[in-house]
Amino acid sequence: MRRGIMLAGIAILAALVLAAPAGAITYGAPDGEGHPQVGALLAPQAYSDGTWAACSGTLISPTRSSSSTKL
Repeated sequence: MRRGIMLAGIAILAALVLAAPAGAITYGAPDGEGHPQVGALLAPQAYSDGTWAACSGTLISPTRSSSSTKL
């Protein structure tokens, strides 16, 4: 029992120490070929105030994407 708790603690500590911060594209600035599998889907029409419904996602195959968040 003690060994399991100790191993779990070591695993959690290692995950926290070795985890790298996530990078992100901010404010919609294009970055060339830096993130080739990231995209966005836009609604076919803008809202009356000029804004658009958008959904970002990741391309997981040539014909499929996975939605990650709703904007």
